[in-house]
Amino acid sequence: MPVPLLLRFYVFVLAEVGVSLAVVRKRRETFVRGLTALGLLHVVVLTLWLGPAAFAAFCSAVLALSVWEAAEGGVAARAVLAGLSLATGAAAYLWLPAAAAALLAVVVAASAVFLPAAVVRRPAFTAVLALGLMAPGAAFLARLAAPHPGPALGLIVLVQFNDAFAYFGGKRFGRTHPFPTISPNKSVEGYAAGALATAVGIVVLHTLVPALPARDALPLGVLLWLCAVVSANVGDLAVSAYKRARGVKDSGRLLPGHGGVLDRFGNLLLAAPVFGLLLSLHLI
Repeated sequence: MPVPLLLRFYVFVLAEVGVSLAVVRKRRETFVRGLTALGLLHVVVLTLWLGPAAFAAFCSAVLALSVWEAAEGGVAARAVLAGLSLATGAAAYLWLPAAAAALLAVVVAASAVFLPAAVVRRPAFTAVLALGLMAPGAAFLARLAAPHPGPALGLIVLVQFNDAFAYFGGKRFGRTHPFPTISPNKSVEGYAAGALATAVGIVVLHTLVPALPARDALPLGVLLWLCAVVSANVGDLAVSAYKRARGVKDSGRLLPGHGGVLDRFGNLLLAAPVFGLLLSLHLI
């Protein structure tokens, strides 16, 4: 396990979250959000340090908890869908081609955004979301860390930049809301802040946290930027559309300041298969 790489990643994200907490220390909700992010950082670093199997177990827990939050019905119904999702995720990890996983995840995410709310809120669509987006997303997030954690760290850094700065930029400057019915808190200004910060994150990946190859820096940077910004935002929007159709603000309450596990990891679940596709094509 490349301990120096993990240490640089840890120090960098720790500094980023620390600065964010210092800036917004008077806003309780945002402060709690930052503290939760600190806790998640330690879990991610610990599981990556322990090796691919431990990180795969972490991704499985993310999948099971996300499906449990999304599923309707009693304990038995939730357990069945979570079990099916874990089995599907294991199959995707072992056998599903990256192109098929990315295409499936994109189609399901787009369906959540564009299909009528009456369709999205049906239990059958929850199963489609769990098996077609969450399962391959978690599987490919785990795949990115095997055998080397660099790709997983790279994706997490970029999505973290995009998510954090889109959140802060939207809170501070948000005026134009392109999706008022699906995700009223999302703003053009927030998206712009996240996109600009992600470009900075790409520079970080080649300098402070050299998690990815330095070859072909400019074309590689453009691909990474598109992957992190577009796929992460679409994944987040798909989760928002699903929650809006069901009439809930958050998928759960397990993660203070963020809501549920699906609220926190929804953007990674689409970005990971797309990132995996770029890797399979040797574009990164």
